[in-house]
Amino acid sequence: AETMSQRSKIWGYLRVSTDRQDAATQRREIEIWAGGQKVYWIEDIASGKKAIGDRELGSTISGKVLPGETLAVTELSRLGRNFFEVTSFLHWAMQQKIRVVVVRNNREFSDNLESQVFAFAFGLAAQLERDLISERTRAALARKRADGVTLGRPPGATSIDTKLDPEIENIRKMTQAGVSVASLARMFNVSRKALTGYLMRKNLKPLTVPPV
Repeated sequence: AETMSQRSKIWGYLRVSTDRQDAATQRREIEIWAGGQKVYWIEDIASGKKAIGDRELGSTISGKVLPGETLAVTELSRLGRNFFEVTSFLHWAMQQKIRVVVVRNNREFSDNLESQVFAFAFGLAAQLERDLISERTRAALARKRADGVTLGRPPGATSIDTKLDPEIENIRKMTQAGVSVASLARMFNVSRKALTGYLMRKNLKPLTVPPV
């Protein structure tokens, strides 16, 4: 069996808010798991409300953790705010040949069949949820048309906000679920450039980690 000393460089990821005691607890758990091997730390003190691409995990890990190295976290919830962010990151890490270890339940995600099957199951569930959200949105738009509601920009209106604001909650859910800007633009019959500007104004940022 592989010993800890034979393993590659270990990075410990600490996601904390203002609770320094929580950070110390995470650090101790990872150090115990590492069994004395040196751990290099990535500490993220950003708000938990920020998307994964806005935190150090998403924005700098590719410049720090190299293929073949290990990223250790205490629990899966440290990797993202929701199911989609976590599974998207795991999928990306496996593509980059980065080994992710969740120390509390001793689960490993790496480039092996078991991890690929597990990630595929998670990814399939995520895709089904994105499809359901899209289908519910299309159905809601169809009902509005049937009720005689005029969709799109009112006559004389020049702002894309006027067209998209009534659907902002659906757009928010779909961006959080990983639906691409191109797909959203087609769905709401607007250009990608216009939609990108709208998302920026409304602080609705699509996932920056490649979706599964």
